[in-house]
Amino acid sequence: MQEQNRTDVKRKTFWNRGAALVIPLICIMLLLSQTVFARNTYVINDGTRTLVHVTYATDPGAVLDEAGLELGEDDTYFTQHNEGVSEITVQRAVSTAAVNATATEVYTQTIPYDTTYCDAPWLPVGAEEVLTQGEDGQMLCTASVTYENGEELSRTVLEQTVQTQPVDEVIARGTGAEADAQEEIQYPVIRDGIIITETGEVLTYTDAYSVLATAYYVWPGSTGITATGTYARVGEIAVDPSVIPLGTRMFIVSDDGEYVYGIATAEDTGSLIVGNRVDLFYDTYEECIQFGARDCTVYILD
Repeated sequence: MQEQNRTDVKRKTFWNRGAALVIPLICIMLLLSQTVFARNTYVINDGTRTLVHVTYATDPGAVLDEAGLELGEDDTYFTQHNEGVSEITVQRAVSTAAVNATATEVYTQTIPYDTTYCDAPWLPVGAEEVLTQGEDGQMLCTASVTYENGEELSRTVLEQTVQTQPVDEVIARGTGAEADAQEEIQYPVIRDGIIITETGEVLTYTDAYSVLATAYYVWPGSTGITATGTYARVGEIAVDPSVIPLGTRMFIVSDDGEYVYGIATAEDTGSLIVGNRVDLFYDTYEECIQFGARDCTVYILD
């Protein structure tokens, strides 16, 4: 019986000593597990977006993966710790890919005027005088414009409409010896594509025809309606439309210099007006008789 008691005492002593060793060990393990498996709070900044993520992970990359934030190949991040909270700030790489856009644009474009010169015998040699001031024209344009990253890449003009025709600047260059030579000038002055009338009006012409000109007037009782529906009047003439199209503006002078019919418009036709023939309208029969039939030059105006 005493032997049995001794055995029980030894067993109690063993377990007491074992418990004394195991319990501290368990406490140490619990402390370690709390340190290793502690929950961490992260504030993640991604541009204008901010989110809070709580996790056991400590690697920032793993935290971003858990939070569902994907990083591009060139994206980066940095971390900082502030008052017990860790922050992860994502820096997205700026895209260098070209962004193209196409737009239709309507704009006004200037049509520059040309400058022409003519000889002026009434001016001293070397002197110049502006007879007609040049004016730029205007053109309305519609274009398809392609931009790359905000910079114009190409432009294709789709439509152009002239709103205002340019007016050529006409400059007279002196060819005379004295400034008062203007008194001896015979008007109209016609040369180098320019016609200067006695009133100082400056006209430009593109072509000239030699024609046989006759004259006509409206007999009393006649309507005087032309082939184009206008009324016959001074400045309206009959032409062969196959030579001079109806509607053409021109300046007519006789080759002998006795008649300057001046500015005229082709508005009528006639059975006898064939080829290089024109019929000039006059108000009276007497004027027609005086004119008769004469060789004339027709200058086609711009």
